Amino acid sequence: MIFYFIKETGHALFFVIIIFLFSCTEFNKKDDRVLTTTAKTENIPSEIKKLDENKNDSDMDVRAKVHLRLAVLYSSYKNPNPNYYMALKELEAYILLDPDGAKNEEIQNLLGLLREIDKAKHKAAQIMRENKELKDTMEKLKALDIKMEQKRKKVK
Repeated sequence: MIFYFIKETGHALFFVIIIFLFSCTEFNKKDDRVLTTTAKTENIPSEIKKLDENKNDSDMDVRAKVHLRLAVLYSSYKNPNPNYYMALKELEAYILLDPDGAKNEEIQNLLGLLREIDKAKHKAAQIMRENKELKDTMEKLKALDIKMEQKRKKVK
């Protein structure tokens, strides 16, 4: 019935073009969300282990995808033991292998976040070192204060 209508109205070519364009846009939609993971929490450590074995694949495209996937898994909120340092290293390796893919907004956002986390961890470590030094200095001052108090008692 539809074909009869198209044939009779002379709009067959128009109809075919519309269907073709619609089908092309549906099937060729590129999912720009490259940083999502469907992995279950309990599967992440085993998936990371499997991917680690493929980091040196001879195909650079495969290696790049492995590094990106590892970055996603290491930093995933589903990961029971996230490792943001490793996520940063894997993402940087991905960027070296696929500079065009690195232009993706999600990749750049993740890269910025991971770098900020790395800076914050270094700053926290520095603060903890300084805190330990201050505690040590306070202990030395307490010991010195006790010695001085003892000497004052002897002088009286």
